[in-house]
Amino acid sequence: RNPPIEAILKQNQEIIVEVTKEPISTKGARVTSEVSLPGRFLVLFPGSNKIGISRKIESRTERKRLRQLVQKYEPKGFGLIIRTVAEGKGEKEIESEVKDLLSAYNELMRKSETMKAPALIHKEMGMTSGIIRDLLSEDVIRVLIDSKEQFSEIQSYLKNTSPNLVNRVVLYSD
Repeated sequence: RNPPIEAILKQNQEIIVEVTKEPISTKGARVTSEVSLPGRFLVLFPGSNKIGISRKIESRTERKRLRQLVQKYEPKGFGLIIRTVAEGKGEKEIESEVKDLLSAYNELMRKSETMKAPALIHKEMGMTSGIIRDLLSEDVIRVLIDSKEQFSEIQSYLKNTSPNLVNRVVLYSD
């Protein structure tokens, strides 16, 4: 059984939480202290040590290959989930993603040390950028974006994560 919250937290204690569900009507937001940072191929879980893998990757050989690859770069004190889009990806992409996610986590922690609660220390990218992160691949020929702001956000994200896909996102200006 879970102990009462008073046994875990002290009054005025500051902790980092992730909002998992926005508030609706009279219900408050749902939060968790199990923070996660999603990337294109992996999801980083601070304070864990497990490696999970998407059930949508069905090939045993590929699951084993990815698990071994991720274990090679798994940072101490962090768990990782291998996302479906990691299927077929090589060592270079996985290593780069782990480094990027750790860098984002370290930046998040630096911010948290300088801010007074309550404060927003990290915000997941917008819905459009999240869709780009999750669905844009080599199979997509072109994506048209009609918002300069979203186009800039997506370009910035892709330059860091998938530079080979940057030219496939085009600003629509008709």
